Amino acid sequence: MKRILLTGFRPFGEHKLNPTELLMQSIDERVSRWPALTIETLVVETAYNACQSQIKEALAQFRPDILLSFGLNYGSDTVRIERLGINIDHARAIDNAGESRSDRRIASEGPPAYWATLPAELLSAPLDAAGIPWRTSYYAGGYICNHLLYVALHFAVKRNLSTLCGFIHVPPLSEQVVEIEGRKGLELTRLIQATSAILDGFGNEAGAEHA
Repeated sequence: MKRILLTGFRPFGEHKLNPTELLMQSIDERVSRWPALTIETLVVETAYNACQSQIKEALAQFRPDILLSFGLNYGSDTVRIERLGINIDHARAIDNAGESRSDRRIASEGPPAYWATLPAELLSAPLDAAGIPWRTSYYAGGYICNHLLYVALHFAVKRNLSTLCGFIHVPPLSEQVVEIEGRKGLELTRLIQATSAILDGFGNEAGAEHA
């Protein structure tokens, strides 16, 4: 049975809710829909140190076949499939622990970047089927989202884990941008629909492995 770890983030800064936290809650309520998968959800604190500890512990204990993490990109109305985690923390925003980082390497012995190891087509095809606009991104920022992706990829290499790691940035909910002209955001129901379609694909793959 394929083991899937899904992660989202707590609200941060001026954002009073985080759609990825709501997504984790919704998927957690629906796990019986995927009997071919063992699914764990985790809502990670939006803070450098706490995030690093939480994701390492989850990978070490659960040892998932797939880690798929979600983060909020408030400035975009398009889903972004991240392809790279880079070895740098560099953001003006402070985290939820009150810490800011500038030009700080995440892993002193790590390479400048890692490619995400979860094949992008496993994410893009379900998004296409759900009619949700998306694009490929090669820069996940210098804040906690990139930090989590790089830490997970580096930890998998160091521990010789076979976990495939991927990251999706999602737009804010429609209600979060309702007063901003030209913005549309993404309805939570559509985000749940897209994530469910991705999990359906993982389940079909698991079934094929045992056919």
